[in-house]
Amino acid sequence: MSAVNAEMGGASRRWNAYLAVGTLLSLAVILLAIIGLLWTPYAPTAVDLLHRSSGPTTRHLLGTDQFGRDVLSRIMAGAWRSLTLGFAAAAIALAIGIPIALAVAYWRGLVDQIAMRIVDAVLSIPSLVFALLIITGLGSGQLQATIALGLAAAPRFVRVVRGAALDAASQDYVTAARARGERALYTQYREILPNIWPPIIVEASIFVGFALMGGAALSYLGLGTQPPAADLGVMVRDAQRYIAQSWAPLVGPAVAISVAIVGFNLFGEGLRDSLHLGHGELR
Repeated sequence: MSAVNAEMGGASRRWNAYLAVGTLLSLAVILLAIIGLLWTPYAPTAVDLLHRSSGPTTRHLLGTDQFGRDVLSRIMAGAWRSLTLGFAAAAIALAIGIPIALAVAYWRGLVDQIAMRIVDAVLSIPSLVFALLIITGLGSGQLQATIALGLAAAPRFVRVVRGAALDAASQDYVTAARARGERALYTQYREILPNIWPPIIVEASIFVGFALMGGAALSYLGLGTQPPAADLGVMVRDAQRYIAQSWAPLVGPAVAISVAIVGFNLFGEGLRDSLHLGHGELR
């Protein structure tokens, strides 16, 4: 028995470490983005042709790009833009996924079967590929990228929320609401939804990391944020072209993207275990 308790205690410490590290990294990225919104060492678009593609110096801590723009300032400004995209895409996915999932979990039967077959068909397409298909119709830009990523993730949220809602719909408080003659919308949003927020929050936090990666990928391909606006994906693409001149402009944005993705994923994984949610509930 003691061996089992020791194993459970070790697992708890491991997952708590995930949550602690994820929270630290996520807060660091958010703090950087907020500071970048209010202040940057230099104007993110300020050109200095005399100091192009320079390495780290006391004047430019992370160096400058091919136009002499301060890399640190552009990372700080780009972090806010990336986080805005990530959280907005998650909000779009939730706004679409939650109502559909609640409806199919409440009505079940034929409605559930038809909706889930459509969701399964869409989920068979990788999310980033689906986002590319959407953005080709919407056009390029940050707003279009945000909408495309949100729409592409909506089926994923339908599946996650539906699983939790089906379990909640079988509870006594829902049965009592039906017996009282409560309307369907009341039961869905006042009885079921308040009891399934934990898996929704966990999945949303994990998706923010995916959206950050997807937004950077779309910008790298020229379909997201457009130059000269500061964006981490755009910075990686431009720095790659001039890597023979200087490696410094590539390292900064690449590390920022990696830290943000790892931070939000660790936060979501650690939060899932802290809330005692199994992987099956979120996949």
